Amino acid sequence: MDEERAYEIALRIRDEFEDLLDEKNIMIPSADRGGVPGEARLYGEENSRLVDSIVQLLIKHVDEITLQGDIDDAGHPLRELAILACEEFEDLLDDKNIMIPSVDREGREEEACLYGSEYYGLEDAVVSILMEELAAGTKPEDAAEKSAEAGAAVEEMQKAMAAAPEGLAAVGPAKMRGRKALARPKPRRGTTAPLR
Repeated sequence: MDEERAYEIALRIRDEFEDLLDEKNIMIPSADRGGVPGEARLYGEENSRLVDSIVQLLIKHVDEITLQGDIDDAGHPLRELAILACEEFEDLLDDKNIMIPSVDREGREEEACLYGSEYYGLEDAVVSILMEELAAGTKPEDAAEKSAEAGAAVEEMQKAMAAAPEGLAAVGPAKMRGRKALARPKPRRGTTAPLR
């Protein structure tokens, strides 16, 4: 993937993070802020650093990605890439000592800055963007097949979410980041994740 296309996709992903910050009424502090009304929630050097990090992830990993297989599986390369993008945002939140509010929080010390349904909503949104962009970026003869695969994967994810026990349906099947025995484990910092 060339840098220009990676940048366009990274901006779409960044917009998902921006939307969450807007929903939670959180401004990321930045020395670049001028106090002008309407400044973005992600601004200046913090915004640029986040977008650049996502661009580098896309350039490094996108050629390894396939739309085949169970995209809801945490080990699927597409989902792993989405997790890495969300971790970049989480690292920024951690640097700024910002905890995104969540009804899923239990007040435990090990809870991440980005947690529960807010985390999984972002992860799923990034997966959807990647599925759409990668399907659109295929050769014309492959595009219909890739689009059908992406649609089938989304349909399977929706079925799994609808079948989840009440209370989990809002955050997806077995998704309570870092809290429950059924939760999809997040690689610990300092460990090797398959895509790193």
